[in-house]
Amino acid sequence: MFILILTSLAICSAILCIRAKYRGPKIHIYLFKPLTTIIIFGIALYVGSDNQSLYKYFIALGLIFCLSGDIFLILPSKKFIYGLISFLFAHLLFSIAFASSFKIAVTWWLMAGFTFIAIILAKILLPFVEKIKIPIIIYILIISLMAWLSWERFKILNDTFSLLAAVGTLFFLVSDSVLALNKFRKKFKSAELIILSTYYSSIWLIALSVSTKIIKL
Repeated sequence: MFILILTSLAICSAILCIRAKYRGPKIHIYLFKPLTTIIIFGIALYVGSDNQSLYKYFIALGLIFCLSGDIFLILPSKKFIYGLISFLFAHLLFSIAFASSFKIAVTWWLMAGFTFIAIILAKILLPFVEKIKIPIIIYILIISLMAWLSWERFKILNDTFSLLAAVGTLFFLVSDSVLALNKFRKKFKSAELIILSTYYSSIWLIALSVSTKIIKL
């Protein structure tokens, strides 16, 4: 029941943030963007209260870096690189979490699939990011690594919680890809809706994956 309450609060906060992106006031973005992440962080702590594994701690730390990234991205655009670095560390920590909870195996078609996605993203974005080409390349590699590890983990563990995390990483890929396209290629009206809805869905699913028991919303 408590998870349902927190999830409902996160949804309401996310909706108010998205609304503010389109209609204002800007103060609502400053309030509800980080607040939604804080609530989702609370979900991870609650569902993981009986989980003392490295997985829980790395996921929790990754969510803290997500919060840091949220704050930097709502500041002036010159702070964008700090937001990028924050989310880069978040993806690294999520990757460590996924790798820490199973014996790493390589499934060629999974690796090939995420390598292909990374190449496509690089081809689309790199011509438009002259000043930060190297950071963008590193970012694409790390987020693709995170997604690949999550699906390798699901393939091995084959349980509900590893599936939640794996699906969450796909939402993260979509969110970050749309954010990059909207910022560096061409702005489009529905971008903020897609970016924020997929971002919050991704970290919500990753937060829920910390649980070690059946989750009852």
